[in-house]
Amino acid sequence: MALGFLHFLIRRAVTLAFVALLATSATLMLVGGFGVMDRLIVEEIRREARQEVILNPRLQGLPREEIERRIDELAHERILSAGLDKPFYQRIPKYLFQVLTWDFGSAQFLTSDSGSTRVKDIILERLPRTALLFTTGSILSVIVGLAVGLSMGRKPGGLLDRSMTGFAMVSYSLPLWWTGMLMILVFSAQLRILPPGGLVSIPPPEDPILYGLDVLRHMLLPLVTMLLVSFGGMAYVTRNIIVGIFQQDYIFTARARGIPERIVAYKHALRAASPPIITIAGFSIVFSIFGAIISETVFNWKGMGLLFWEAINMQDVPVILGLTYVSIFLYVLLIFILDLTYALLDPRVRAAMERSL
Repeated sequence: MALGFLHFLIRRAVTLAFVALLATSATLMLVGGFGVMDRLIVEEIRREARQEVILNPRLQGLPREEIERRIDELAHERILSAGLDKPFYQRIPKYLFQVLTWDFGSAQFLTSDSGSTRVKDIILERLPRTALLFTTGSILSVIVGLAVGLSMGRKPGGLLDRSMTGFAMVSYSLPLWWTGMLMILVFSAQLRILPPGGLVSIPPPEDPILYGLDVLRHMLLPLVTMLLVSFGGMAYVTRNIIVGIFQQDYIFTARARGIPERIVAYKHALRAASPPIITIAGFSIVFSIFGAIISETVFNWKGMGLLFWEAINMQDVPVILGLTYVSIFLYVLLIFILDLTYALLDPRVRAAMERSL
């Protein structure tokens, strides 16, 4: 049985890797087919050639026409060495290798805080910031939503169920950015007990412990806002799933055998409800890695969402493409993790996987 399950995982991993490769190839052909990628690469080559020629001390004092000719010659040589004189479809394998090794090239306008123009450096600088705030907020929303939703589902129609259902409908309809603006107005502008946004104070504390505490203080307001807006929806979905499971025969049998209600809820009902709940939670957490454009702007949180907006606004195509490739990778990785989690939590899913071999 274990060998069959391992074979399924290997086959699933190969399939998903092929899907990721296909999606990446389609993106490359879509962009390269219109000459966008070639234009960007040529512009980058010419920019580097111009900088190299101008900064060369041996070429100082030459006439402007001669300098431009040297720049054109150097750029032409590098264009030929990069294979840009060949048709685009012949260069797709090379570009695929660069994408798979996270070599996204250089940004046109954006830079990292350290001054790097490499797209990889820019993304890896913003990614932890968004994960720190939005992924943490999503995980907290899932945990609180599961606990509250399970309590609602155990006693449908009760006081908690009625009150939380109303709260979920109201809170889920509120935009995160609008709620964030209200929270900033109350707790920052009026009460002045929390900072309005940003990652850290300016100037930041020099002591590492104080620096960490300052980051947590800046995270508190957006985290509470995210929790208020999102956990109600998760609780309501969990509640509906649990109510349906509590009507199953094996739940009635477990209760008839005298099994404590807490064990019935957490061991039997919650485990049976885990596949759809994990799917919702998984997508919520992965999509949170890309932040929210407006919300990050409201809280002045320089993460992935704000990077998306800056790249689109400045038409920085290499950064947009890099973010697209990262999203493809994370989405495929999520699907594989969900398949593995389903099989570990539900023996019926694992048996079905092994029978499909």
